[in-house]
Amino acid sequence: MNNMISNLILFFISMTVIFVGFNTKGMPGLLTMFFGLALLIFDLYLYNRRKR
Repeated sequence: MNNMISNLILFFISMTVIFVGFNTKGMPGLLTMFFGLALLIFDLYLYNRRKR
């Protein structure tokens, strides 16, 4: 149960980072979006590892 809560928090953080990056024009926005996507992939990877 605790794992799911931490996963949701990570998911919302990465979504916020992607949203901020999407609204930022230019190179900083792209870097922010890339960072958000990396967080999201990492979150999904951890979630799949815990489920098995």
